[in-house]
Amino acid sequence: MRDKVLTSNEDRKKGSERRMFETRDHPFVEKTLKKPDKKANRVAIQVPKVTEEELRRRREEEEAMLLKRAEEAKKKHNRLALEEYEKMVLVINTNRDDSIIEARNVEEALAKITVTDSLPMDRHPEKRV
Repeated sequence: MRDKVLTSNEDRKKGSERRMFETRDHPFVEKTLKKPDKKANRVAIQVPKVTEEELRRRREEEEAMLLKRAEEAKKKHNRLALEEYEKMVLVINTNRDDSIIEARNVEEALAKITVTDSLPMDRHPEKRV
């Protein structure tokens, strides 16, 4: 008797699942209905054809732009290096000027000798222009 009850319960479950599937209330059916068709989007968008000549021309233009940017960056770097060099070279040497220094002790003399502007660190003194 229990076997009949179990089979009838199983039949009811299968029947309710079948009805849900048929009425589109089943979660699997809802997921499949909500998914967009990927191939439909590919076909709808027209991609313009590009010839070998156009591809080559684009590559050449990109390479020219990269070279131009590299040259501009190099010029900017050289200009900054020259400006730093001029700052370091054109500093007035107060150690040689005797009229400025008047001190009574070592601390005062050192305070007057020191350069007031903070100079950038000389990274490569051997590479001066």
